[in-house]
Amino acid sequence: MRNVYDCVEAFGKLLDKEYHLVLGRKNKSVLLQINFDKKECFHLMGLQYLTDRPELAHDRGKNLMQ
Repeated sequence: MRNVYDCVEAFGKLLDKEYHLVLGRKNKSVLLQINFDKKECFHLMGLQYLTDRPELAHDRGKNLMQ
């Protein structure tokens, strides 16, 4: 990914996706459900570590991917 915009655009394509995985071993299984929320994009890109940008400290789901 070249920049933050590319990351947000790529993550946006995942918002309508949902994965259901069944993990099993020795006659026991666990269902793992993976879905994507726009508030998680900020965290997955590691932007919470940018300490020089105080404007990023607000609600992360508000302005991302509108």
